[in-house]
Amino acid sequence: MRVFHHNALPLQALVTEVDGTITGTTFKGLATWDIPPDIKATEKIAAIFHTNESYAFIKAHALFKPSEFLVYVTDVDDGDGIWYTLCPVNYFKHTGYTYDDQLDHFLLSYLPDDGGEVTEATFVSDLEPEATRERLLAIGFVRDPKYDAMMSGNAPACDDD
Repeated sequence: MRVFHHNALPLQALVTEVDGTITGTTFKGLATWDIPPDIKATEKIAAIFHTNESYAFIKAHALFKPSEFLVYVTDVDDGDGIWYTLCPVNYFKHTGYTYDDQLDHFLLSYLPDDGGEVTEATFVSDLEPEATRERLLAIGFVRDPKYDAMMSGNAPACDDD
């Protein structure tokens, strides 16, 4: 497989080749979270990614799939609904932290209509916790035990020494 990156848009093409013949091409979004932080290309990708033109392109073309995002749903209703967080799988993989920036514009065509992004990467639902969880998993968002533990406060303590 070969990967090609666009020079002005947050876009990559994944090209599958068999015996010298292209057998498939998949276009998908390219975000800063897709690149390990220690790679020099991260700055170039960020410059392309964080523009109004890129955001408009992303909204118009649904380049990011729910399967590229972890979901955590709280079991506590604080009176304003059930909240849930989304985090790019690769961001959590590279950093071990949750994402802290706006995400709805990447996933507008997939998000349920009953709530919205109330703060960076945090959304609200009118459904009960289990119904919210089931709906989001049916859409294609992914659960991860380590992410669930971190978000619920049950992750093992880290030793900073």
